[in-house]
Parts: sequence; C-alpha cells; structure tokens
Amino acid sequence: MGIVRAMMKTSCLTILLLVACGESHVQSSPPETDAATIDLAPLEGGASPPDALPDLETSPVDGALPPAGGALITRLGSPPYELELREAPLSVRLLRDGQILAHLRAITAAFARTPEHANDRARFFDPAHDGSYPLEWRTFEFTDDRSADGLPTRVVAGDLSAAFHASVDAEGRFGLSVLPEDSGALVQLRLVFDAPEGEQYYGLGELFDQPFHRGKRRPMHIGVDINSEGLYAEYHVAVPLLIGTSGWGLLVHDHHAGDFDVAARDAALVQVTYEAKSLAFTLIGATRPMDVLPHYVDMTGQPAIPAEWAFGGWIWRNENRDQAEVLEDVRAIRDHDLPMSGLWIDRPWSTALNTYVPDPVKFPDPPAMVAALHAAGLRLAFWAAPYIHPDATDDFAFATENDYFADIPAGWFRPFDAFILDLTRSEVRDWYQTVIGRSITLGAQGFKLDYGEDVQIGIGMAALPWNFYNGETERTMHHRYALYYHQTFAELVGAQEGQGFILSRAGTTGDQVYTTTIWPGDLCNGFEEHLENRHVGGLPAAISGGLSVGTVGYPWFASDTGGYRHGRASKAVFLRWTAYSALGSLLQTGGSKHHNPWDFAEYETGRDEEPVSRFDEEVLEVYRQFARLYIRLHAYRDPFNQDAHQTGRPVTRPIGFVYPELGVHSKTEFLLGDSLFVAPVFDETGMVTVHLPPGEWYDWFTGEGVAGGAAFERQVPYDRIALYVRAGAIVPLLRDTVDTLSPATDADVDSYADDPGILTLRIYPGDGPSTFTTLGGTTITVSDREVTLSGDHFSGYIVEAHGDGPVRRVERGPGPQIFERP
Repeated sequence: MGIVRAMMKTSCLTILLLVACGESHVQSSPPETDAATIDLAPLEGGASPPDALPDLETSPVDGALPPAGGALITRLGSPPYELELREAPLSVRLLRDGQILAHLRAITAAFARTPEHANDRARFFDPAHDGSYPLEWRTFEFTDDRSADGLPTRVVAGDLSAAFHASVDAEGRFGLSVLPEDSGALVQLRLVFDAPEGEQYYGLGELFDQPFHRGKRRPMHIGVDINSEGLYAEYHVAVPLLIGTSGWGLLVHDHHAGDFDVAARDAALVQVTYEAKSLAFTLIGATRPMDVLPHYVDMTGQPAIPAEWAFGGWIWRNENRDQAEVLEDVRAIRDHDLPMSGLWIDRPWSTALNTYVPDPVKFPDPPAMVAALHAAGLRLAFWAAPYIHPDATDDFAFATENDYFADIPAGWFRPFDAFILDLTRSEVRDWYQTVIGRSITLGAQGFKLDYGEDVQIGIGMAALPWNFYNGETERTMHHRYALYYHQTFAELVGAQEGQGFILSRAGTTGDQVYTTTIWPGDLCNGFEEHLENRHVGGLPAAISGGLSVGTVGYPWFASDTGGYRHGRASKAVFLRWTAYSALGSLLQTGGSKHHNPWDFAEYETGRDEEPVSRFDEEVLEVYRQFARLYIRLHAYRDPFNQDAHQTGRPVTRPIGFVYPELGVHSKTEFLLGDSLFVAPVFDETGMVTVHLPPGEWYDWFTGEGVAGGAAFERQVPYDRIALYVRAGAIVPLLRDTVDTLSPATDADVDSYADDPGILTLRIYPGDGPSTFTTLGGTTITVSDREVTLSGDHFSGYIVEAHGDGPVRRVERGPGPQIFERP
C-alpha cells in the first residue's frame, strides 16, 4: 500500500495555496558534523511569481549549437579508453580504440532573467518542466588557464567564471566537474551530448512505460500530478545513470532535481539539466552496455543481496484479519503443495502505527504464530514505514520531546496523520532501531518498506520547504530520504551481509547497498500499459519496471503478482502475471483483494468489461506449476545472483541491453541470466511476438529446436510462457519436490536448506564444451558427450539430455563422476 491513498485532490489544491503563500513551520536543530558534502547552502527569498510567463527557451544554448569539433587541447587516459578535451568552444569526447563513444558538445548555464528569483526557495524550479521562470542560457568556453600538466582549469559562460576539473579515475572512467564562482542568478546547468542515429539508451531508474529512453524525458524526482490516478508521477527509483548502447555511461553526482531529455525535443541531442549551481559527473567507457554497471557499483557500492531463503518466493494478503487467518494461509500453502519460503504481514498489524508490537487482539500469541511459520519453512516479514502516530503514546512522546521529527511544509499532508522521523540524525536512527527491534525479537527477518516519498520538491511553481537535521532540504532529500530510511532497517536484518530481506518501493543512487529488492508499488490489476498523467499501468508496467530498474544496479525486483489497484485481477491477468513473475528475479504474490490462488471466492475487479474475478482449479494448478519452476530455477539463477551482487549486472536483462547490435528494443522481452530467453504474454489475446537472438534455441516445454534471428508470433496457453534455452546451455534445477529454501521441521515439508538433495541437469546440445558453477560451488562441465560434476553439495544428480529426440534421464550418486550422455 502506498502514499497514493493518502493524497486527495482537494488536499493538493489546499497545499498549493498554503505553500505559495510561503507558510512553513521550521524547528531549528544543530547540524551534525558529518553533513553531506554536496552544496546544500539554504536558499532564501520570497518574491511572488510574475502574473504571466513568456515562452520558455528549449534550445540548450542561444542560437545555433557550437561546432561538433574544435582544436584538440589535451587527451587523458590511454588506449583503449581516452578522453579528449577540445575547443568548440568546449567539447569532450570519450573514445574507445580511437572511435567516439560519447560526445559532450556543450555545457551550458541558465540564469534567471529576474535575478532575485535565482535564490528564491519559495519558488520551485523544475528542470523536468523547464523551470518556473524564463531563463537565459549561456555556453561555457575554455579559457587559457592550464594546470602544470596542461589540463584546462577554468571555463567561462558570459561573465560567469567556473573551475573545471577532469581526471582519470580508473581505466575507462573519467571524472569531470564544473564549479561556478559567485554564481549569482545561476539556476540550472545542462550537459548537451550528441545522440547519433541508431543509439539507444538505458538506465535512469524504474520506468513503467519502457526500459529504453530515446524520445523520452525522464525526471529525477517525484512530482505531484493531480490528474494522474495516483496523484503523483510514478518515479519511485530515480538514478542519474544513462547508458548508451554503443558501450558508454554517464553518471551525474547530484541529488537535486534533474531532467534527462533523451533526444525528445531534439532527436540529435541528449540534454541533461540539473537544478544545481555546480555539477560533477563521470563518463564511463565499456565494451558493452552491461559492463558500465561494474563501474557504477565500484563508485556507489555493491547491491545488497537477499538472504538465500528470500529467493524461495513470498506471499502476503492485504490487511490480515487475525492470527488465525495467517495460520490458515500457512496450512493452505502446504496443503496445496505450493513452493514458498516467506510470508509478510501487511498493515495494520501493530498496537499502533509502527510500534512494532503485534496487536494482542488480532495476534494473541505471536511466538506460536512465528513457530508455526518456521516449522512450515516460511520466514516472516512485516510492513513498515518511517512514521510515528500519536496513538503510539510513549514512542510519540519521546520522539516529540527530543525533536525527532522532520520539519515539514505547513499544510502538507501527513500519511496516516502520523509524523515523519528525521532519520538524517544518528540519534533518531539509533532510537528507531530499538523500536523496530521489538519485531526482530519476535522473529521478523525482513521488512516491506512503504511510503517515505512525501518529501517532495514542489507543486507547480510552489516549493515545499522541508528542513532536516543534517542541513539538507527538499531540494536533495526528495529521493535521498530513502537512503536514511532503508539503512535504518537494513542494518538490523544484516541486509548488507546477505542475511535479511528489505523490500523497498523508493530508491536512488547508492541505496542499492541497503535495499535487497525493489517493489514497484501499487500497479493496476490489468493489462493496461503505463499512461502518463492517467494511470501507472498493470502487467506491462511491471515488466518494464523490473527491466529498467535492473539497468541501474538494482538486480532484484518483485511486483505484486496480479497487481493491486482496483480490486482482484481476472483469471487471465493473474495467470499471465504468474508466468512472468516465475521467470523474473523474485516471485511474490499479493494484492488488494487477496491473490491467494486457492481462494475461489468471487471478487470485484473494478472493470466494467469483466466485473468479477473467480479463481478455479486451473488457476491453482498453473500457479503451482510456475511456483515450482521458479524455486527449482534457484540453482540456475544463483551464479547470476552472485554476479549481480558483485557487479550490479542485472539478473533479468532487456534484449536490447544485451544485444544492442540487433536494433531490437522490446518493452517486455528479456534474458534470465545468459541462457534463458523470455517473452511474456501481456494482453488478452494470448499471442506474443518473439525476437529470438541469432543462434540455435530450444523451446523449454516442448524441446523443439528454433532458429533465432527472425521474429515470429505464437499463441501461448495459460500453463506456458514463451521460454527458450540457448543451444549449449547447462540449466541446473533443484529437485522437483522442493517446497522451500528455508529450514523446516514439519515432516511433510521438503526443504532445500535442510537437504540440498539431488540436482537435475538440463543439458542442451551445442558447439564446444560448456561449464556452469552453481550452489555449493558445484561445477558442471559438458565436453563432447561427457558430463562431469564436481563437489559433494548435492547427494546425487539426474541428467536430462535435450535436443536429440525424447528427453533421456540418467541418475548418478554423489561426488565427482563422469558419464557419457545418452
């Protein structure tokens, strides 16, 4: 559940009037000594906006762009990756083997034509919408100032002088910055890159329309939008990392509001604009798009990997009635033979909002409930948020007495009528961890972290003035709040050590070190695509969100299978969504109307054309089939999970991100790891277009060989998904009876954690030897017609030989063995 249901249109209009009048309540607090190092000088002033604004300029500079070339000043780095600085009047080229990967053809500065507006915090400059005031743009030029080694040290834009810095930070990685002096009326800075025809772009965060960006504008903050279904723009995870398909990346080191215009207003240009008075950024060269991510991780931190049991599948229901209902669900999961490793309890579950003590009326014996979960092989997580409600009397009194709440704009809504904690203050984080720790003592090993996105920059031309203990304001904390929020919980469950599970809705640069999995929030319960200023979208939005967020260092993604908004999903939507989730990075099931697949009651869908949702035995059987496929594929996913933890490379990979040379940029098709190609069905027709990459592939379900390199259509029944295996692949699977990746004591629960058991090896013919290393360091090698398996993690293995007629199975015992494939 999310912030969307806490915001009403009438409230937004009231807030707009309050904030436009400049009303704010500010509590002063001493800054911590380790305040953020970015420029956080407070902005002052309070002038009203002009009655009418002239048309805004959309070109990056006044008049024509500077020429594309210019005289060479100097070159940094060494082959294959070099950086050229040229006069054009300022031009930066990133080279690989002498070829241009990226061309920064201009850096420009925007000045408020009414200078007092430049430092007017009461007014909201939004680069995603061209600012609140008319701007004058000027282009930076290099001066003759040079360092001892010949590097330019200063640039000018009109009468504005700025320090300029360029450096080699690592092989293929170059740092640059522009730091204006006496910036005066400076409002925004912009980087202008060439956008060559044929280049596509990935990165930038979680996007629900498509995972690639050419022709789009992508803001780096959430904005209030009273015309949309959720009342705000759905940019929960915004990361200023742009990746070009020729093999280069741009990372902007700034948390202010930003806008990436990716060849939208001008098809020949990428224009990156920030509401900032200085700008630092990094240019990255790589051999392919995915190789940009290890650089990003090296700069910002390794993604926190979920504990192994968290990869076994999760389930939840909206607003659990009581403890008896939770235990009924546990029994139903096991009685219906559904593989599952975790369950979380959504709100409301505690004595008051975020006391982290179960409501004794609803949950009279929490230790018994937790024991039943653990016996069935299920770990427990709870819903949580960064607020304290007055009903939590002792906690609220203590937090109020010690000034632990953030200073929010006057009139701004408070979710649940609660107060948001100022988690930038270490004392507040330490205290809140003692509060959260009550649920850890109970047995919680994970959290679903909702909300925290009410820190927004403004509405229209009106700013929303927030103040935090560390000196930051809404100008940077609109997404940075997620860092402090998620860190508070991640430290408690050992998320950075791979011991817990943190499911977060929001994120930003660097937050991947605390968040183990992204949840996209409240998606629609149908097949609709994302429509800006209207609705967030259903299954297509989930697929795009997972693929896009994977390209910015968040490798694990889990949407609510079946969606959330408007009611229960129809049978068709739920089964198509189940098939997609089972081939994703993490399977979780839940929604506003109980997506338990064994629940055959009638529910409303909120749709005129299909007003009633009724699950049946087919739903239960198909869900069971895909849930088992998901958990068995843990043996295949594991090395890609480990690589994602080390390098940030995604587990689910957009086809255009892996094969940019094909020129195919699909909203929904992806590779799971290196060898499985997935094309989910995402509409009522059951038809899907498949763009298999070149080479030989095999249908997962039928074993039929298929030649790649050409698109084709196919009809897909409910119990299938368009899933293909690359020729020469080795696909290890857990045994077909496994129920959970968590320890279990119930006799009828088959736990991988208690006994890895027998490994199944699916082997597909291909050219040359193949090797695959999976759980427990088990290495499988296929050479010619021999299969070698090393290690003793598994008690034995079964080989399934595919691609030569009927599947043939051979069983072998534990330990290193060699046998001839039948």
